[in-house]
Amino acid sequence: MDIFALWPDRPGYQFITEETYFRLTQRRQPWATETKSLPKRPLYLATCPECKNAIEIRELDRVCGENDRQPAAPFGKHYKHDVLGLRITYDQNKYDGCSLRAKVSLSSSERRTNREFNTEILLLLVENAAVAHEVIATTVGIRLGAGLYERMLKKFIEQARYECKGVLPSNLPFALVYWSESQSLIGQTVKETAMQEAIAQSQHFCLDGQKINSKHRRNALLAAGGIESSSKPDWGPHRIAFFMGERVHRGDEHKGEPNHMTMTITEHTNNKPKGTPIYSKKIEYSNRHFPNAIAKFERRLAANDDEAVKTLAKKIKWGTIAYKYAQPLLPAGWKPSWL
Repeated sequence: MDIFALWPDRPGYQFITEETYFRLTQRRQPWATETKSLPKRPLYLATCPECKNAIEIRELDRVCGENDRQPAAPFGKHYKHDVLGLRITYDQNKYDGCSLRAKVSLSSSERRTNREFNTEILLLLVENAAVAHEVIATTVGIRLGAGLYERMLKKFIEQARYECKGVLPSNLPFALVYWSESQSLIGQTVKETAMQEAIAQSQHFCLDGQKINSKHRRNALLAAGGIESSSKPDWGPHRIAFFMGERVHRGDEHKGEPNHMTMTITEHTNNKPKGTPIYSKKIEYSNRHFPNAIAKFERRLAANDDEAVKTLAKKIKWGTIAYKYAQPLLPAGWKPSWL
């Protein structure tokens, strides 16, 4: 797992990094101890944020291996023992039901029954909806407009997809994309060259700069001298959409293998349910991507300059949308950081 908590009786968690773990524990007992076996070695402990059993944080104090092999990133693994110093008595039943104990694919629809941990993920989405928006743009290659992003957030929250066992704090932006089902791309901004080229070759769609436009609307505007005939754009009878197909492959990140999913863009003539694929892309991502993006976003917020003001505006804009749908499901009295 890639998150940890200090104590079993306190809410919240942190992403596992060497700097964060040692800063919060200060290398003190009961977290920093030693193995009972001989020869003794350091043993770094913490709490599983979901099942509240103890976990061991591995790959800390790292060094390069043979042939200068890069050290693995630190990660947590359940420690199936009582830890009196952390006030933890090992609970097998809670361990058996913990979604953090095994490699569960993001595409698994099996529900997690731990309501407290599900709420933690929902809180993370509200506070970091802007970061998730940026991560999607950089990895998928599409900068989602407000209308599309709101539809995706609404579906993800109202269908309780954040409760799926494969949805974790570290993969939240990619879960949001995967579980959004088929979504219209009309009017969205495409950042990736290969995707732009594919859309430019489509039968019914084109690009207006980097934005997807329909040839129907473009031709109608040309005929009308650039004047819209109504307040609502007439995109025509055809549809262009994207979806994430196939199961998500979860790579062994300790061996440097990325996770990946496949995005397909389809063109639907006369709005037929089944479209013709015009572009496909393998999207690779690491479970470190989102935590790292959050850290960078927070540094931008703390910069005390014009960029910080713009960054805060993004946090409020996208977070407000997520909060609108999540609020009825959140603890009474909880409010996002900007309110």
